Amino acid sequence: MSNEEIVKIARKEIKNLGPPLRKNLQRRDPGLYAILCRRKLIDLAFSDTDKARANLARDAVIDALEAFTVANDNASSEDDVA
Repeated sequence: MSNEEIVKIARKEIKNLGPPLRKNLQRRDPGLYAILCRRKLIDLAFSDTDKARANLARDAVIDALEAFTVANDNASSEDDVA
């Protein structure tokens, strides 16, 4: 089987995992996990989920900064009135 086919199968399996973690794939399908590691494809198989996790973290930080800015602006407005 080619590397592309293995990664494609792995990504389908990763989508079916609860949290898309490497240890969950290893528990669910140790053979597939071993092949991915042996062929050094594990990072490629999880690249989409790693990017998505990084994007979620980035979005959470941006939302928190926006909320802080709004709260800080409201607090400074109240100080100006008093």
